[in-house]
Amino acid sequence: EAIEWTDRPDGWSPNGEDRATRLATAIIAWNALQHFFPFEDIDDEWDDALSTALHTAAVDEDPSSFVNTLERMLMPLNDGQAAVEHPSVERGFSLPVEWTLLANQLILRDSELPIDEHIEPGAMVQMIDQEPVAQRAAMLETRVPAATSHGRRARIEHELRIGGPEPVELVVVSPETGRTTHHVEPVTRDPSLRDMEGWMRRPAESIEQVRPGVWLIDLVWASETEFTEALDDLEDADGIIFDLRGAPRRFPPHLIGHLIDEPITSARREVSVATRPNRTMVHFDESHWTIEPREPRLTDNVACLINAHTTGEGEAHAGLLADHDLAAIVGEPTAGAAGNINRIDLPGGYQVSWTGLRLTDEQGRARHGNPITPTHPAGPSIDDLMEGRDVALEKALELLRQP
Repeated sequence: EAIEWTDRPDGWSPNGEDRATRLATAIIAWNALQHFFPFEDIDDEWDDALSTALHTAAVDEDPSSFVNTLERMLMPLNDGQAAVEHPSVERGFSLPVEWTLLANQLILRDSELPIDEHIEPGAMVQMIDQEPVAQRAAMLETRVPAATSHGRRARIEHELRIGGPEPVELVVVSPETGRTTHHVEPVTRDPSLRDMEGWMRRPAESIEQVRPGVWLIDLVWASETEFTEALDDLEDADGIIFDLRGAPRRFPPHLIGHLIDEPITSARREVSVATRPNRTMVHFDESHWTIEPREPRLTDNVACLINAHTTGEGEAHAGLLADHDLAAIVGEPTAGAAGNINRIDLPGGYQVSWTGLRLTDEQGRARHGNPITPTHPAGPSIDDLMEGRDVALEKALELLRQP
């Protein structure tokens, strides 16, 4: 027999202002993850996360406060791709800047600002909308889940620059100009970039010769067409550098085939199938494919640049290069957040996402929480950032000089 909701006004629909909606949303989200999150390395706090979330949800003042509650509920998952979305929290815009958070210092690396608001690369950002950067970053530490500390730092860098369309006040300090204040207009986020990216400068050339005989391929931006058109030049290259410091928009699917002489197996993608509650009976549907050699065969003098922004499919591809010794791996550890993303729509317009696919390496070890570590570490210092140096690229160029 149908139940009539006589205590709801005509036209009512679930919304974040409504206490019952918030409670139901927290319960549904927690249960979806309890049954279908594909990894076992969850913090002990997960069992208590629902109770804590319900206590907070019951008294949240508005829909955006409840977003914070759900974000904190996700923290014990240690999932670098877990996130909460809701229309009350505007995320469609990004400051047109790239910056690095290191030792509580936020250093600007690149920007695309009007001349009257130009900020020199290497400037240190001290305040964002009159709030100290360290204070805002510390708040995000409690709400941004990640599998590794450096993966969380990369996500915080991203969170610090996204939001709504309103101008953002930045207070920066640089050796050239001292302390200055800038009012920065956000730009609409590029829909071709992955969710975890806000703004990235599109390179003039995604495939370019950076030294006679040595080519750099920016795999965040390079398309299959661009890669195919460059094959004649790449065939004659003495060295190739792949830049995977980000999530590829459209990774050239046949690239790996040009680096091998024998067939290899792709990373294994495992989808969990739960047949009993609380993950008491779970099996995985596994899929993989064979990567065949392709002509022309490119040089084996190859380096691949990685860092904590290497996530998702980018991390899967970097792992393939590392597992089969197809490249020197240069830079900093990846995020430990590989795999496709699942999303669930919830009452009140909320949406929760998480890593829904278990990606495993040659030894059957899940990439989740197990970052790819560089064979040749090269992370920047604060001085390197302030001087505008790309120490990972410098290291790769140095390696490719060696016979």
